[in-house]
Amino acid sequence: TKVIEAFIKAFTLEKSSEEDIYAFEGVATETGTSDKGGEVFEHNAFNEQIGKTIVIQVMHGGIKTIIGTGTLSKIGNKIMVKGRLYEEVEQAVAIAKAKNDGVQFNLSIGGKRLEWSWAKDENDNTYLSTTKAMIREVSFTGEDEQAHPSAIVTKTEEDKKVMDDKKLEALLSGVEKTANTVAKLAEDLAKSR
Repeated sequence: TKVIEAFIKAFTLEKSSEEDIYAFEGVATETGTSDKGGEVFEHNAFNEQIGKTIVIQVMHGGIKTIIGTGTLSKIGNKIMVKGRLYEEVEQAVAIAKAKNDGVQFNLSIGGKRLEWSWAKDENDNTYLSTTKAMIREVSFTGEDEQAHPSAIVTKTEEDKKVMDDKKLEALLSGVEKTANTVAKLAEDLAKSR
């Protein structure tokens, strides 16, 4: 079975600080745990990407949709992106203003798998284990499109909570159910081949 090397993963973006509505920070992905599609990025998969500056796009739309830049970092098992939207770009201004008004946007990474293999978990379920990957870009996407259930930003530049615990718990519950369904479908597909 051939695995497409390119990937797109989506995660939640935080609300900006009131002083600078063009600044943003969010979780790009989490390593060591399964996403909605049943893929696991292993803990060192993105080590060579840390410190890299990447373009910020709208919905993986290519060079015509660049709205800013961001830098990748790592906190524990989370790969973070912190950046700034371009004030001169109309789409960036609209997103910054909506984000500042409380609209929830997600971040979605786009890149390429460099090293991967099929693996089995403790329950003998098959999953895609990616040991090395490259992030090409991060895109702003709509709400509830994140690939990883824990990829939800809950603080602003000033460390203020963006969503209360009940809303966060409900969101994570819905994402987890979707992740389980997608993982089951991937497992069934792998067994049928």
